Amino acid sequence: MSQKPLIIFSSEQFVQSAKALRLWWLVVPLFLGLTFWGIKAVLPTEYEASAVLAPSEERTGGLAELAGGLSGLAGLAGIDIGALRLNNTQLAIQILQSRTFSYLIIEKYGLMPYLLAVEGWNDEKQQPIFDNDIYDASNQSWKGNKPPELWEGYAPLREIVSIENDRTTRVVKLAVTHVDPVFAKRLVEILVEEINDYMRASDKKKITKQIDYLTSTVSEIQQAEVQQSLLYLLQEQYKRAMLIEANKDYVYEVIDPAVVPQKPVGFSGLVWLIVGLIVGVFLMLTLNILHAYRYANTDD
Repeated sequence: MSQKPLIIFSSEQFVQSAKALRLWWLVVPLFLGLTFWGIKAVLPTEYEASAVLAPSEERTGGLAELAGGLSGLAGLAGIDIGALRLNNTQLAIQILQSRTFSYLIIEKYGLMPYLLAVEGWNDEKQQPIFDNDIYDASNQSWKGNKPPELWEGYAPLREIVSIENDRTTRVVKLAVTHVDPVFAKRLVEILVEEINDYMRASDKKKITKQIDYLTSTVSEIQQAEVQQSLLYLLQEQYKRAMLIEANKDYVYEVIDPAVVPQKPVGFSGLVWLIVGLIVGVFLMLTLNILHAYRYANTDD
């Protein structure tokens, strides 16, 4: 008759194992808790500033309706207004994430030190702490032979900027996470202002070209009926140009503006300490359960 070992759980063995490992029950959870807390303490504290934006075209409807009413007539003149009706908000999101726009913002506002050289925030002085080995804040100069290139700031900028687009409501949340809360709030404002100006300038350039084209075409057309239609289209294009010029919030209207964040993002050090303690307890519980199994020989 053969015999084979069976694995049997023993509550008595579990208690004995817990007594034998009682020192580890204290050391392991405490060690993991302090480790988690230490990691949180070493990592820089980050703040998030955000703004809630609504598409201006959805609130006013002026430009979209105007383009829709003129699409058929514009086709006769060889102008593709349908292309102008492309959802500006979706296009703006792609432009916000583009290298061309990022380089423009970085260079115009001198963002490179905040993207590459800031290592912390002085809460008492309410100012950022720069890495002296990289950047001399007092002289506003870079250490080394030459300042960093624009492309070096693109990836850090993309990392701190997040865009959430609700496709149902078309509301956009633009957020910036940075160790400097004042800079985070300011960068949100810069991005909103610049994308509105960028899109306005782009559309204004297109409208100007179309007006020039229509003006030259009208003088060449001899048929009175077609000429009348082109003059009407030209008039509406002038109206559209005025709407573009007058609309400050061309693409996005700020519903909830950004403010300087007062609390850092993420969990506090205490929370991480508790998480570490819980992980340690579960680890020791698993170890105790494994110790509570024993092999016993039984008849087959």
